[in-house]
Amino acid sequence: MNEKPVSTEEKHSLGKLMLPSLVASTFASNLPALLVGLLLVDIGHTFGYPVGVTAQIRTFAMSLGTVSALLIGVLSVRFNHRLLLSTGLLLMSLSALGCGFAPAFAVMLVSYSVQGVGGAMTSPMSLALVGERFPREKQGGAIGWILAAEALAYVIGPPIIGLISDFGGWRLAYLGLFCPLFS
Repeated sequence: MNEKPVSTEEKHSLGKLMLPSLVASTFASNLPALLVGLLLVDIGHTFGYPVGVTAQIRTFAMSLGTVSALLIGVLSVRFNHRLLLSTGLLLMSLSALGCGFAPAFAVMLVSYSVQGVGGAMTSPMSLALVGERFPREKQGGAIGWILAAEALAYVIGPPIIGLISDFGGWRLAYLGLFCPLFS
């Protein structure tokens, strides 16, 4: 269940890797939507579906993510935020594996939808951890770094995704980019 409240002394003795970890998880959790958006035509071609049908991958995932976010709000009151963040990252890793190895469109749809649930966990839990673990005077800076990571994903993500997919297709982009980031 939830941990005991964090004392001021504990807030000041944060692990040096907490903020970089939160920044990295935010960066990584924004890349799947970019990949699907950028390589939608290739994904559709692989499974023999038109782009309009393939685009429903994101719609379905976002719908599931929205419903999940309501449940996660309830869970975040009862469970440890680090546990929920780790669970979200695990779900995103499983999603990346499922998408990268999807033998059929239905498997891709379900696998990518797991990413929607994981994404609904990672962002709010990152911010909750900032509020829980950082002293008030450092919270603004920490949130700034997290938001910068989100923006950075949209700046450097597309060229990296394009480079990897040019080399080995969209599946390699999924497996080569997301599995190391979510590990």
